[in-house]
Amino acid sequence: EPEAVKNLTDNVVPQSHDRWDAMVNHTHDTMEKAGERLDNMINQSSTAWQNSVEGIKNSTSAAVQNSRENLEAVKNQTRGALEAVRARTSNLIDTMRNTTE
Repeated sequence: EPEAVKNLTDNVVPQSHDRWDAMVNHTHDTMEKAGERLDNMINQSSTAWQNSVEGIKNSTSAAVQNSRENLEAVKNQTRGALEAVRARTSNLIDTMRNTTE
C-alpha cells in the first residue's frame, strides 16, 4: 500500500472525523446555550410583564379605594353640613315662634 494512502487512512481521515465531531459538539453546545439564554429571556420578560400587570392592578385598586374613602368623607361632611343647616333652621323657626307669641 503506498505511503500516501496509508497516511490518508491512518492520519487524515481520523483527524477529519475528530474535527467534524468537535465541530458538531461545539455547535450542539452553542445551540443548547442559546436555547437556555432564550428560555431565560422569556422567563424574565414574563416575570416583568406579570410584575407590571400586578403593579397596575395594585395601584388601580389603591386609587379606587382612595376614591371610595374620599367620597365617604365628602358624604359625611355633606351630612354634617345639612344637619347644621337643619339645626339652625329649626332654631330660627323656634326663635320666630317665640318672638311672635
